[in-house]
Amino acid sequence: MSRRREIKPIPSGALEGLGIKVEVSKQNNEPVSQPITDIDERIAFYNANIRLSDERIKEVDKGIYESQKRIAETEKKIAEMNAEASTSSGGNKKKDTYTVKELKTIASRNNIKTTKKLNGKTVPLNKKGLVAKLKRNKII
Repeated sequence: MSRRREIKPIPSGALEGLGIKVEVSKQNNEPVSQPITDIDERIAFYNANIRLSDERIKEVDKGIYESQKRIAETEKKIAEMNAEASTSSGGNKKKDTYTVKELKTIASRNNIKTTKKLNGKTVPLNKKGLVAKLKRNKII
C-alpha cells in the first residue's frame, strides 16, 4: 500500500534560472517544463551566466585588491618603524668594504695573526685571507 506523493510544480523563475524554458499548459494552467533545445537560446543563457559571474568576480577582486593595498601600507609602516629603531639604537654597524690596513688593525686588536706560513716562510695575509679569517672568528 504505497502512497502517492503529490508533485508540486516548481516556480517558473527557478526553472528559468537553471536553463529550462517554462510554458503554461492550456488545459489546466500548470507550468510545463521543457529543456532549451534551440542552440541560440543556449548560447544566450550561457553568455548571461558568464556576464553575471564576471561581475561577481570583479566585485571580489576589488575587495581583495583593497585589502592587499591596506596590508601593503601597514607593512610599509612597520618597515619604516623598524628602520628607525635600528638606526636610532646605534649598535653594530658593519662596513661593506675595508682597506687592508683597517683589516690588519681589527685583527691585531682581536689577537688574530695576520701572517701565514707558506713553504716554510712567513707571509702576510692578503685582503681576501684577512676577511676570511675575521669572518671565521665572527668579527666582521
